[in-house]
Amino acid sequence: MRYLLGTADYDDRLAHPHHHLADTGDFDGDGQEDVARLFVQRDEGVSALFVTLARDAAPWAHRLATVPLAEVVRLGVVTRKHGDFRTTCNMGVSDDRACGDVSEIGDHDNLSLFTFEAAARVFWWTPDGFVSAWMSD
Repeated sequence: MRYLLGTADYDDRLAHPHHHLADTGDFDGDGQEDVARLFVQRDEGVSALFVTLARDAAPWAHRLATVPLAEVVRLGVVTRKHGDFRTTCNMGVSDDRACGDVSEIGDHDNLSLFTFEAAARVFWWTPDGFVSAWMSD
């Protein structure tokens, strides 16, 4: 939390049970609680989003995203329930969704890696593992 103390979004972080640095949900639909964590990796100079599924033997089994360490002060993670989301245009990420498409994402909890007051990247589980798409603000 020392990286975040006094930042513009600090009060919003304090309102979340895990300060938007971690969250739980059933990301793979097996009925068990899974955990997502946003970690600082100083040796690599990045912050990384990891998910540990209840069935995983190792806690770092799924590294979903990395961002430069300087950006961690604006990042957060939160579980989102199943539903329809509108994809964002021109985010520089290749996925098969057209600009502004409404996408039904998964059959269970999804995970949102967001920048406060900006777009979010949503991750969901498929039989082949986690996939993602950028969502509109």
